[in-house]
Amino acid sequence: MPNWRDRNVHSKEVFLGEAPLLYKQEITVQRPRWTPQNVSHVYIDVSGSMENELPWLAAALDPLHRKGLADFMHSVR
Repeated sequence: MPNWRDRNVHSKEVFLGEAPLLYKQEITVQRPRWTPQNVSHVYIDVSGSMENELPWLAAALDPLHRKGLADFMHSVR
């Protein structure tokens, strides 16, 4: 589809003798931004392969739980 905002169209027509097949299209897109959240989600794999690490993970998260900074929920699938 012709885009007459492509500033090279005229020079391509002169050089090639006809209108170009492809046009440069510039669009303004707002990039997603990171916004701080007050919530973090931690997924812990409780399968057999993680059996030795579970006590360490629980001990690391326990102080946050005691201060009321973390809630623990579980889901069964």
